[in-house]
Amino acid sequence: MEKQVYKFTNEINEVKVSVLAAKLTVTSHDEDFILAEYDNPSDTPKFSATLTENKIIFKESKLLALLLFKNPLEKYTLNVYLPKKQFKSLEVSTASGGAQISGVRAESFVLNTASGEINVSGDFADVKIKSASGNVKFANTSDAPAKNLKISSASGDIESDCRAESFSVSGVSGKIICNNACGKGSISMTSGNIDVNYAEWNDDLSINVVSGKANITLPEGSGAEICFNGVSGSLKTDIGGEKGKFMNIGKGTNGTFGSGSVHKITANTTSSSVIISRA
Repeated sequence: MEKQVYKFTNEINEVKVSVLAAKLTVTSHDEDFILAEYDNPSDTPKFSATLTENKIIFKESKLLALLLFKNPLEKYTLNVYLPKKQFKSLEVSTASGGAQISGVRAESFVLNTASGEINVSGDFADVKIKSASGNVKFANTSDAPAKNLKISSASGDIESDCRAESFSVSGVSGKIICNNACGKGSISMTSGNIDVNYAEWNDDLSINVVSGKANITLPEGSGAEICFNGVSGSLKTDIGGEKGKFMNIGKGTNGTFGSGSVHKITANTTSSSVIISRA
């Protein structure tokens, strides 16, 4: 079957994409219209586009699930091209197949996936990404921090640009890497490692680790009010002392280390180690 091609020139400001098995790509282009290209190896269409006022919904048919054994998943593709303007919202949901989002601008971005690799880069004010299984990468292409950032994964690694007024990143198993962090942060991991690198230390951070390691790096000249709680584990820091010379902090400690920009770090551990260091 030939590609299904959809083209919309309406003043659309909300976009929703829902796929079951197709490999999804959403990117920007220099045109002033929305273009969607759906390609599958079967003889009947399994994709629809619905326009309601200023919202477009692209959806893969549930009937596709009946044909998965006949048609390998990797042969299904959906490419969506959006104008280089700011949309009110972009919502994406996938069952499997993964998603690549790049160069898009929207006030709100929401992505939910059951399985697959997720790679997102864009200019969004509010970000919510939830993955049941698979690695997640997110990059903020704006010069300004996002307002709210929330990423969670049940199984898989998370690597994110954490420049936001408020960010929350959580995982069950895997690893979490937060780069260029700023704003009020909350990070939790059940079984795995956490690396947080701050570009600007301007608000509090809460870390919860059941099993694993957490490394937190603050900009030079930062101070921290450290509150260390937990069943077992360790915490050490070189904040307020000579760089690279770490002091061990006992459980139940609540004190201020260093000076300059001082904000609170609350570390809760069950059986893990936390290191707080300066860049």
